Amino acid sequence: MTINYPLSDAECLEMCREHVAYEVQMLNYCVLRIDGSKSQQQNLYAEGFALHLRNLLEFLYKPIPKEPKFDDLRALHFINSDTWLNIRGEMSPILQDAENRANKQLAHLTLSRQRKEPWEYMTILKTLVPVLKRLVSHARQELLHEALRSEIESLEKTIATARVAITCTTTSTSFASTSFGRSSIFNSEKGTK
Repeated sequence: MTINYPLSDAECLEMCREHVAYEVQMLNYCVLRIDGSKSQQQNLYAEGFALHLRNLLEFLYKPIPKEPKFDDLRALHFINSDTWLNIRGEMSPILQDAENRANKQLAHLTLSRQRKEPWEYMTILKTLVPVLKRLVSHARQELLHEALRSEIESLEKTIATARVAITCTTTSTSFASTSFGRSSIFNSEKGTK
C-alpha cells in the first residue's frame, strides 16, 4: 500500500507521543471516572469514552485515505501494511458493534440513539488492548514514543484492577455496575435503582 502523505520518522514519533498516546490516555481517563451515578458529567465521560474509542478504531483499522486532501493518521504509518493486516486481523464483532454505536449514537443524530442495551466498557477494553499491543510489538520501534507504551500499560492496569464494570447508553443513561460479583442497575429514565 502506498502512503499518499508519507510522514518523516520525526513526524511519526511526535504524532505517536502527542496524539495516539493521548487517545489511549483519554479512553482510560473516561472509563476510570464512570461510576454508575446519574448525571450529565457521567454522560460526558461515557461520550468521551465513545469518542476516543472511535478515534482509536479508525486509527487501527481504517485504510489510509486515497484522497490527498485527507491527512488522517493510521497505524499503517508505523508498520508495513502486509504485516499489520496479517497480525491485526479483522475487527472483532465487539469492536464493530462499539464502533457502530459510537457512530450512530455519538457522531450522528439517528434513531439508533434509542438503543437501550448498555455499553460494555471492560469487554471493549479487553478486546482493544491486544490490538494496541500488537501494534507496539510489530511497528517500527523508532516511530513509537514511550508515552504510547506507558498509556497502554495504564489501560491494562485499569482492566486488571477493575472491580467495577460500568455500562451506559447515550440518550437514556442506563448503568450496570458490578463490584465483587454484586450488581445493581440504574436507569435514569425511570429514576430507579
